[in-house]
Amino acid sequence: PPRSTLFPYTTLFRSVPISFTTKIGKASTKVSNTAFDKGDEVGLFATLTSSGIEHNPYINNLRLVCGGGSLLTPEKMVFYPEGDFSLDFISYYPYRSVGKTEDSALLPVAVEKDQSDTLKDSQSDFLIARKNKVQSSSKAVELEYDHKLVKIKITLTHGQDEHVEDMLKANPRITATGFKTQATYNLKEDVFSELSHPADIITFGKWSIQEERLTGKEFIILPQSVSES
Repeated sequence: PPRSTLFPYTTLFRSVPISFTTKIGKASTKVSNTAFDKGDEVGLFATLTSSGIEHNPYINNLRLVCGGGSLLTPEKMVFYPEGDFSLDFISYYPYRSVGKTEDSALLPVAVEKDQSDTLKDSQSDFLIARKNKVQSSSKAVELEYDHKLVKIKITLTHGQDEHVEDMLKANPRITATGFKTQATYNLKEDVFSELSHPADIITFGKWSIQEERLTGKEFIILPQSVSES
């Protein structure tokens, strides 16, 4: 089999291709809730078990595209290292061509300022999947993604002299003010840092009436402390 050039510290051979399937945890911020849509793209890193992700990962920000069902198709074929090695996988959504910062475990993350349509709302999400100590196998690696951001759902209650039907006709516009929209995520330590770029966020969804209240508007934000002022 051909030599692998993906890992510089030892001579490895590759023979068994790696395939992937996906599912999303029960919490939901993504538009389709617990499934990826066809054409969605995720990024993938892999290291030899016990090796750090910071320097020269075995697989570095490989783009995977969701096809039919739960299958993920890599942009190029990747193989397990031959021998008594195992791999630790970290995958994230949505895919970013820039990937992590060189010689670090830091990945840039951002939410859209305008989340009013389904594409921008979905692109504002951020999910992570981890699978450790995976040995060479013909079975697909199942990546289960967990949501890392916060979804805020808005409910409006009418006043004493108001009617909820009139509120629905008025179609109130909601803008979330002053939330930070960019950060870095540490793939190794599972924490956000360096939050920046505060902005007004335009919400997603349409109003509807439930139990004499308006509901249906929502927006996604990075985990952050909020001033009471």
